[in-house]
Amino acid sequence: MDKMVFTAHDFDLFINYLAKKIVENLDLKISVPDDLKPLTWMNLKELQEYLPDKPARMTIYAWVQQGKIPVQKGGKKLTFLRSEIDEWLLNGRQIVSKSSIKLKQKS
Repeated sequence: MDKMVFTAHDFDLFINYLAKKIVENLDLKISVPDDLKPLTWMNLKELQEYLPDKPARMTIYAWVQQGKIPVQKGGKKLTFLRSEIDEWLLNGRQIVSKSSIKLKQKS
């Protein structure tokens, strides 16, 4: 009788397959908490396409320089975290710092 050999990858695939089948059979909807979702980063071009008004590159550069949009700088490249941009859009394009949220809660 031959022995079956499973790799860690095979085991991982099998566990994921079983979990998917269990969820299908139980008809459950699993939602992933925001803090466990992978981060989605955008470059300048992706941000232009993502924003509803499709602003020009120079407009975005001006917003960055004026501190009007959440941005991460990695050397010369600008990157934008989608969750921060979503929050920025929901807040009427106003950057809301965590310290100002705490101040509002105390009032």
